[in-house]
Amino acid sequence: MNIRKVAIIVGSLLILSLFISTLGDGSSKAEGNGESDFSEVDAYIAREMERQNLPGLALGIVQGDRILYLKGYGQADSSGRPVTPETPFGIGSIGKSITAMAVLQLAEEGKLDIDAPIQRYIPAKFKGAQFITVRQLLNQTSGFSQISTFSNTLSSINDQDQDALEKNALSYAEKFLQNTKQTEHSYRYSNANYVLLGYIVQQVSGQSYGDYVKEHIFSPLSMQNSFVTHDEAAEHGLATPYRRIFGHNIAYDGPYIFIPGDAPAGYLYSSAKDMSHYLIAQINGGSFEDDSVLSPEGVRLMQTEPVPGTYAMGWMSGRMNGMPVIGQPGGVQ
Repeated sequence: MNIRKVAIIVGSLLILSLFISTLGDGSSKAEGNGESDFSEVDAYIAREMERQNLPGLALGIVQGDRILYLKGYGQADSSGRPVTPETPFGIGSIGKSITAMAVLQLAEEGKLDIDAPIQRYIPAKFKGAQFITVRQLLNQTSGFSQISTFSNTLSSINDQDQDALEKNALSYAEKFLQNTKQTEHSYRYSNANYVLLGYIVQQVSGQSYGDYVKEHIFSPLSMQNSFVTHDEAAEHGLATPYRRIFGHNIAYDGPYIFIPGDAPAGYLYSSAKDMSHYLIAQINGGSFEDDSVLSPEGVRLMQTEPVPGTYAMGWMSGRMNGMPVIGQPGGVQ
């Protein structure tokens, strides 16, 4: 899939959405190189914040290898602290593409084979693992179901141990990898795929999932306000999460605010500025400034669905106002 070279990130206290679209070349200037007229963008954001009763959000617009526009809107918490482009938000399932990037990095280093059965990377007792490949986890064609993940989510809410991811991944393996027959599966979205991928990253790299992501993705992309735990993000100004209940947005501080065992599938934190850096790498063959986090071939693979209308590797395709886009919604429980 060809990606047009403009990207937009919007993060709100309710949800952070990431998508790629086209605005046209116009006369926009990169961040720091002068002022451009984004008054229509600001007006649109103001209307939507009022219409949806959004407390605050952050916006990043990227074109090619440049950030065109970064701005925070509204409040980050009840104190009235303003949202800035550096304010961290929970990015939900947008983090799946970060997990996919980690897996593909290890593949490019020759440390894993995405077409190998996952039995190579997880304990041998799970007999069904011989029939599912790493690629199938990435493309969500393993046959795992999303509805069956909720019991794991509920049981791991209070598990804040360092091995929470391993325990959750192996619990999914117990649930889904008992079938000992080869079966073809169509696309079916499930967090279990990406939790297992995060566990494989740990097994192959010898690092925790969080340490790997920080060293190999956040650091080279200068994502200085991106974090792998809620506590880290809170220390650096995390925006208060909200839930929409009967049309009203209510500040949320409940049990689902952070589930370490589900981190590779939906519990990472980032800012509009940092995600702009990430998008620059996504639309420039894996490169940001002088660093490369993935080859151009690897990026194309990430963004290509095996069958149109299914799932690439952390990305899905769609259309907005008639234009082709790729993206990934990002909400949490």
